[in-house]
Amino acid sequence: MLTLPAGCEPALRALLTGAVTRVGDLPGLDDDADRVVLARRLLREAVAVPAEGQPPSR
Repeated sequence: MLTLPAGCEPALRALLTGAVTRVGDLPGLDDDADRVVLARRLLREAVAVPAEGQPPSR
């Protein structure tokens, strides 16, 4: 089971659409640092996977 703060809900709903989504475009989080923390957590827990063929953005 994965537990996340309620404030992550808009970002998670966006990811659940299945569309390729840039970390910087995740809605509902206060800043880019929060977006990166969420993305890293979802990758680490194997909930999300990087999009194939997408270069890392800086």
